[in-house]
Amino acid sequence: MFRGSPHVHRRGVIAGVAGLAATWAAGSRARADSPSQCDDNATLERRIGQMVIIGFRGDEGSPGAAAASGWLRRGQVGGVVLFQDNLTSREGAKRLTTALRDAARPLPAFICIDQEGGAVARLRRGRGFNEPLLPSAQSIAAMSIEDAAHWYERSAGELKDLGFNVDLGPVVDLSLNHDSRIISGLGRSFGADPETVTRFARIFIRSFHKLGMLTAIKHFPGHGSTPFDSHSRLPDITGSWSEKELIPFSKLTGETDMVMAGHLVHAQLTGPGTPASLSALAIVGLLRDKLGFTGPVITDDMQMEAIGDHYGADESIVLGIEGGADLFIFTNLDHPDAEMPERFIRVVRGAVESGRIAPSRIDESFERIRRLKARLGCVGGE
Repeated sequence: MFRGSPHVHRRGVIAGVAGLAATWAAGSRARADSPSQCDDNATLERRIGQMVIIGFRGDEGSPGAAAASGWLRRGQVGGVVLFQDNLTSREGAKRLTTALRDAARPLPAFICIDQEGGAVARLRRGRGFNEPLLPSAQSIAAMSIEDAAHWYERSAGELKDLGFNVDLGPVVDLSLNHDSRIISGLGRSFGADPETVTRFARIFIRSFHKLGMLTAIKHFPGHGSTPFDSHSRLPDITGSWSEKELIPFSKLTGETDMVMAGHLVHAQLTGPGTPASLSALAIVGLLRDKLGFTGPVITDDMQMEAIGDHYGADESIVLGIEGGADLFIFTNLDHPDAEMPERFIRVVRGAVESGRIAPSRIDESFERIRRLKARLGCVGGE
């Protein structure tokens, strides 16, 4: 989310990453052993609502902010994602995140932001935010380990002070296609070498964890080989993707809190024509079963053209849940839908009542989300 070897056979890909998965899966499982005691008796509707991360227009005092607070208060969403439009001043941003946080009961809200650095930065100059602003991943990768840690700890501290608890980063895509305007062209990647990407992404994650912030590596299974932008089309990476793009994901599944599934098609990894964000083959078969990731899988923005041009809104929601996603982002920017939380709950509840989705599938996502939110602390009674 940017507002913010060719023809690989699936069997070969899976076999190639199995060894990596065995090495790193234990750490991932160890991170998911402490379920929260919050909201044990949540209704089906509240469990479904926890799966929604919503965006809105306007800063503090706007109708959008009031609507978001209402959704959180009623348990219709599990968190929010904020952009430049929401963050017009430092003090205003703090008041906004405080109001959103206070509205969430009994589970804490995910207060999310895309603050990668460089071009993808929601905290803009001239609005009272600390300067100098965070450099791009490409620039960070040219620094020493100590300097990189300094920058990321500084960024985490700034975001925490503003009231955020989730940074939707780091990007662990490899910079393999220099014609990519959305990854390489914006300096969002740490480089083409998977070990370098892993090293600096780990510094990002550990620096944010040090300040109590959560992270989400992206964009699974790798957006760096295609010149196409999933904001405007559904990229097919079958002919350009290579197995080494999985290395950062395989090595960081035990450290990151979430993995963001990209709107990316790979005939063998995701299934022909199916993006990873909606694919059980990718999310369950590869990311969970082979790479050992046990935390929440979050989608890229479900209102991107990559999804909207190929699926109806209701259909994409059901397919995403069937595919194994736990958290769904709706930025409400280019294609705003003021009824999205209600729509999401209605559609998923209908799929459960019809028997298409098992109640246990919703419970699985709810438990993953609840375990992660336990680290943010229970909010208390309603």
